[in-house]
Amino acid sequence: MPAGPEPHRSLAAALPVRGRGPLVDLGCGRGPTLQALRDHLGPEVQLTGVEKELPVLDERLARDANVRPVAADLREPLPFPDASFEAACCHNTLECLPEKQAFLREVARVLRPAGCLLLSHTDFDTMVFNASDVDLTRRLVHANADTQEKWMDASDGMIGRKLVAIARHSPFECSETFAWVTVHTDFEQDSVAHTAVRSIAATVRRDHHHELASRFDDWVDDLRTLAERASFSTASTTTRCYCETARAGPETGDGPATAIARRRRRTTGLPRAEPGRAALCAGRARCRPPSRRRCRRQS
Repeated sequence: MPAGPEPHRSLAAALPVRGRGPLVDLGCGRGPTLQALRDHLGPEVQLTGVEKELPVLDERLARDANVRPVAADLREPLPFPDASFEAACCHNTLECLPEKQAFLREVARVLRPAGCLLLSHTDFDTMVFNASDVDLTRRLVHANADTQEKWMDASDGMIGRKLVAIARHSPFECSETFAWVTVHTDFEQDSVAHTAVRSIAATVRRDHHHELASRFDDWVDDLRTLAERASFSTASTTTRCYCETARAGPETGDGPATAIARRRRRTTGLPRAEPGRAALCAGRARCRPPSRRRCRRQS
């Protein structure tokens, strides 16, 4: 589901930064997360945005001397020296990469010791609509989640639920995992929900789902009727993993992501996870494998 500005603001607020960066957004698009990072961290932090083709950033970012757009194929080694960045974020990009562990090894290489990666991805198969025809809605959502557009090298509409396992098998230590649920009740033209429905329409046409296509207009009319009655809503779930390259502090062993998890336990009363198990509370989960060796293994 296309996102408004709030998910990007929450991503920026969640990324721990202790100095002036630099930070890198891997798969930055037109820069919504970069803009959120700029607003949150101030004008001095060095930001880099990476896309397969040179990113065409929004006007504010294009004028920002501390924002560097870089063209790079994320399927290949990243064009940065070792230990180039303090932190990295990667949102709704990983599903498009055939070799996910190779990419994460490259991210670990370009991060400094105790560097943090915020790995985030929407699980497109969790998209829900308050529609009258539940079966048709489920079929449309599944079809959209299963599609692969021509420009995509890979596709996995259920990658959000797999993100923890992917992080565990990477060079990173996965310190904490959150589920971010986005809810929209507006179905006006060009709203987030309306854009999501247009995306589903494109999928149905492109993938030749003829039976679904024949019923699609009636489904949209039902959504409009519900919106007129103030009964429309749609939601999707995004999984976020806080990962760190190494434990830095000689006394506490705390890197930035580990410190975040410990601080949240103190302030929210979240239970500690037993070795090899996840502790779940209020949509949060910590994913600590039984040993550091297992946590940092590479596939």
